[in-house]
Amino acid sequence: MQTLVIDTYPTNKEHYLKLLAFAKEVVEKLRAEGIGPVLWGGLAYFAYSRDESYNVSDMDLLIPEKQLSLALRTLKESPWTVDYIDGWDSIVVRKSQLRVELDPLERYCKSRDFALASFPSLSLSIPIVSLDELVAIYKRAAERSEDKPEAHRAKWERLKRKVS
Repeated sequence: MQTLVIDTYPTNKEHYLKLLAFAKEVVEKLRAEGIGPVLWGGLAYFAYSRDESYNVSDMDLLIPEKQLSLALRTLKESPWTVDYIDGWDSIVVRKSQLRVELDPLERYCKSRDFALASFPSLSLSIPIVSLDELVAIYKRAAERSEDKPEAHRAKWERLKRKVS
């Protein structure tokens, strides 16, 4: 399994470090219940692109759809604000300005070929969708997105250069 060591920072380093610390708490709570989250979305984009001009606003995680209800029950017992977004089958966990979103793995990720993202500053390692899968995800988003197709297209273009 490929390991990506993430030791660079986006433009919003202070928020990013607080987000990672919060996300580590969320991941540990999920893992204690046997739920293994997988990193994807903007933070996965940052991990592969090393685009230091990028602004990481939240952390997106994928979990098996059959574990969404267990994750929701588990996270609702925490001191954080936890919302279920019906229609998207997503769970949003907030602590002040920090946000971690959990989405159903099967809806967004076709491959189960994961790499490992390592954040040494926090002693956090987490599976991450493969670069090929992330390229495919952003390609689909660029083609289908109604709210930000240009942003998705730019990420897709940058990531597919990494594959070549």
